[in-house]
Amino acid sequence: MAGFYERLGTRAGASDEQIRSGYHQALARLVKKLRVARTQGADTAVIESHRDELREAFEVLTDAARRRRYDLMLRLDLEGLPQDAEELWDRVEGGLVDPTAAAAVEVVRAVTALDLGEPFTPMEEERTEPVTSRPAPVPQLPPRPKAVSLLSQVEREERAYQAVASLPEPASLPQVSMPTPSVVMVEPQPIADPAGLLGHSNLESVAENVGYDGRYLKSAREGRSMSLEQVSEETKIAVRYLEAIEANEVDRLPAAVFVRGYLREIASVLEIEEGALLEGYMALYAQQRGG
Repeated sequence: MAGFYERLGTRAGASDEQIRSGYHQALARLVKKLRVARTQGADTAVIESHRDELREAFEVLTDAARRRRYDLMLRLDLEGLPQDAEELWDRVEGGLVDPTAAAAVEVVRAVTALDLGEPFTPMEEERTEPVTSRPAPVPQLPPRPKAVSLLSQVEREERAYQAVASLPEPASLPQVSMPTPSVVMVEPQPIADPAGLLGHSNLESVAENVGYDGRYLKSAREGRSMSLEQVSEETKIAVRYLEAIEANEVDRLPAAVFVRGYLREIASVLEIEEGALLEGYMALYAQQRGG
């Protein structure tokens, strides 16, 4: 079975941008296969399984701690496990111990006279001193059982989105006469478009070059000659959120459950593939929001 780097078409040591680019390109190829299979009425289970594997590889390689452990596993698989426990720990310490924590211990060791011992040892040394008496342990009450939900995470998020979306609009506030502020014209900053594909009619080429992000949505909207105001009227999504989505400015967007609902509404109006859009854009959202 292909490893995580091979699934994304990259190699060990690839940058985060290379990882992300490889993920979007591989996802675009899978979407093509999925469309053909659905058109022909074929079974799509294998393709969807490959899409899940692709997402797993992307999540591991974009998380610094998980990627460090994965690289360690690859190195041990290549070199083999040593027989000596201390040698084994010397090899795996870099992947299991957070470098920041190790550096902090070294700083404390250098500036204090405290005997810190060895904070990251592979195993506890055998005790040779006599065992002293210990106080009787305090009885612990059994933990309170946690409530179990029969709904999946996606279903809970969907219900939360529907509950908020169904709330009535707040009553309009009374009009207050305010002085008219002076208008300052600000030239909008263009979205980076190195491939020059925003106006391209072939959305699959756009996806392969820039991924399923705001630029892809802008290209799809302009291909249908629709303005942001028209999309807002069809989806009931505020124009400011549509602008933030197309500009990839996720800090201006609400929680993930609402953004996922917005993307579904936009995909429906623009008649584009919903699954690939959710995969690509929410990966970008999680990467920039740190969660």
